[in-house]
Amino acid sequence: MDGQIQTQYPRKNWSSFMLINCGHEQVKALTPGVVNTETGLYLHRFNWLADDVIGELPITWNYLEGWHTSRDCSDPIGVHFTRGGPWLDAWKDVEYANEWNQHSFLYDSSPCTRRDLFHYNSSGRSSRPTL
Repeated sequence: MDGQIQTQYPRKNWSSFMLINCGHEQVKALTPGVVNTETGLYLHRFNWLADDVIGELPITWNYLEGWHTSRDCSDPIGVHFTRGGPWLDAWKDVEYANEWNQHSFLYDSSPCTRRDLFHYNSSGRSSRPTL
């Protein structure tokens, strides 16, 4: 992304949008300990799952900008900016930048955003949520 060297590996970009059955036995084995100690490739390749339990999502839910085209999907719901997103100067005019900017503006102008979940004081952010 944004000119960085990319590594090709099986199932690349699959983890950009996932639906996970948290009740599945193989998913239950994905504990915080596993996530914190295994490699990124192990996790992103889904090496923690048997091949026959991995399903497929339609392109509509994981449209890969720079890879898919409007012929593949004319109205995506989820867009993955694989080369760089509109928050980066070099990619301000990337496909679906206008939609991303509209949603970013709405999020930033919302009275309750993620940044509001933390208590701030003169020494910086506390990890204690404000409820």
